[in-house]
Amino acid sequence: MYGNNQITCDGSVDLCNTEDVNAKKRSCGWDVIGIQDGCYDVEGLVKALLQAKGSTEKPTFINVRTVIGIGSKVAGDAKAHGAAFGAKGVKAIKRHFGTNPDEHFVLSDKVYAFFQEMASQGENVEED
Repeated sequence: MYGNNQITCDGSVDLCNTEDVNAKKRSCGWDVIGIQDGCYDVEGLVKALLQAKGSTEKPTFINVRTVIGIGSKVAGDAKAHGAAFGAKGVKAIKRHFGTNPDEHFVLSDKVYAFFQEMASQGENVEED
């Protein structure tokens, strides 16, 4: 999986690189799957992973287009690359995604419920 946000520390990747990474991987014999909305297309990501898992003849490259700093005031900008958002910035991101900006390190019950069975599933996979 390739997290492709098209941003470097100095700006757009186009400033320093014009390679077509999908063509490069295809020329090396890989299957290539593109996900255009890696920030929100969960169904597409799952389908791509299942397709890759089912591929036994050659490796799979999943090119996932994302937006760096999504939800922040500098989303999609080089300013989001490696810089701390600060307390105000983090609160703004939390508001953007509908979570309580004053809570820290809190996961919803929905998240806990989703991952509750993962430990036992992982143990079963290890045993198999």
